[in-house]
Amino acid sequence: MVLTSTALRVVMMRVHLATGAVLAAVVLHDMVNVAEFAYPAGGSHFDPLIAGAVTIALAAALSLQRQQRRPDPSRVVAQ
Repeated sequence: MVLTSTALRVVMMRVHLATGAVLAAVVLHDMVNVAEFAYPAGGSHFDPLIAGAVTIALAAALSLQRQQRRPDPSRVVAQ
């Protein structure tokens, strides 16, 4: 559970940094909260082990990926 929570925070932070908007991270968090109840019979088919493994794999892939920074408009030199 702790590994999944930490991995989810990594994914949310990468989404926030990639989009520059807090709303994207909030929507991701909401989707994670609702995912369990999207399955029939109140989440009877939801397996937290599988969801955690997928989240950890995604966080690892995002952590290994080199992040591209957007140029800072205040540092752009006019030509």
